[in-house]
Amino acid sequence: MKLDEAYQQLKNGFEADRLAQAYIVVAPPRGAGSELAERLLQLMFCLSNQKPCGECRSCLNIVSHSHPDLLWMEPVKKSRVISVDQIRVIGRRIAQTSFAGGWKACVVLAADRMNPQAANAFLKTLEEPAGKSILILLTDSPQSLLPTIISRCQRIMVAGEHSILREEWKTALFEILTMVRGNTNVASMAVADMLTKLLKEMKGAVEKEEEELSGSEEVDSGVMDARVNSRYKEMRSEIMRLVLRWYRDVLLIVSKADSRLVHNIDYLEFVNAAAARLSYRDALANIAVVEVMNRRLEMNIHDAQVMAAGFSSLK
Repeated sequence: MKLDEAYQQLKNGFEADRLAQAYIVVAPPRGAGSELAERLLQLMFCLSNQKPCGECRSCLNIVSHSHPDLLWMEPVKKSRVISVDQIRVIGRRIAQTSFAGGWKACVVLAADRMNPQAANAFLKTLEEPAGKSILILLTDSPQSLLPTIISRCQRIMVAGEHSILREEWKTALFEILTMVRGNTNVASMAVADMLTKLLKEMKGAVEKEEEELSGSEEVDSGVMDARVNSRYKEMRSEIMRLVLRWYRDVLLIVSKADSRLVHNIDYLEFVNAAAARLSYRDALANIAVVEVMNRRLEMNIHDAQVMAAGFSSLK
């Protein structure tokens, strides 16, 4: 859902006194995720009758992350990991009486960066809820959280224009998609191979960035692999969302919908060309193929295998 829709949902819950104890906000932690958390917290802590006013001391303290009953936690800069000691601070703070006599709140940025000990400690905090408190986890990689944490939190997915893909990768993807001409074996294998190479390039870039961020610090190979795979899977998921959106555009044109509804309007010429050779049934089948590809990738089937099978099935 859009940011405003997510906020309205939380606002309705607050006004009905039905907020959950904990939320997982799936969004860029320093983008839409933080903005949503700040808007909710201003609503909760505002001192004005018209909430949130955005001008009272509490509203301003929320924005500056300095409110005495609010704790913002993020990964330690060097290790880029949230430690068990940090999570224990959260547990102690939530268990205390609030300074202002009202709500207590904690926001965890990049919550997927909790190490195993920290994640287990956080789970214990969730299992021992304190009155009138709220925990907000911000992450763009929810698949990296413990399933037991996910099951105890209400999940909110915030859609936005933020992209974790470089522009050159998106451009390369669209160039590949314009080459799809049906399921002839040679053409399909060539397109599948190009997309597999693009994914490999993306993963290599992530590995390089993580190595640079760790600097001279000794990082366990298992931890490093987990970081790389977490980021890569999120990027690959966005690639697949773009692929799915492309084939939905084709279906729109096949269905004689207004071309202004097409998302990839800059590639309308190619979308029209793809739609011209497809029946409605084939266009619909292509979407099903992409959805199957995505599910197989989530099952950790090798990228190259999924791409080869998928593109050979596309019409």
